[in-house]
Amino acid sequence: MATPFEPVVGQWYQDMEQRVFQVLDADIESIEVQYADGEIEEFDVDTWYVLELHPAVQPMEWSDLLQDYDKDDLVALDLGMELQ
Repeated sequence: MATPFEPVVGQWYQDMEQRVFQVLDADIESIEVQYADGEIEEFDVDTWYVLELHPAVQPMEWSDLLQDYDKDDLVALDLGMELQ
C-alpha cells in the first residue's frame, strides 16, 4: 500500500522497518530526510509515494527526558540513595 501522505518539511514519519525520520526538504523532484540516528537520505518523488509510511512523533532525546532533574538527584538515584 503506497503512502497517501505528502512530504511535509518538519514532519516525522515511520517506515515499515520502524525507522523514524523527519523531512528536511521537499521539492518537485526529490525529498531529503534525516533518520533519528542522524543518517540523511534522499528519495525521488516517485519513490516517496510507493513507500509505506505512517505519521510519527519526534523521538525524544535523553537530554529531553532528563531536563527536569537536578544533577545531584540523578547521582543519588544512580547510587540507590533516597532523595530528601
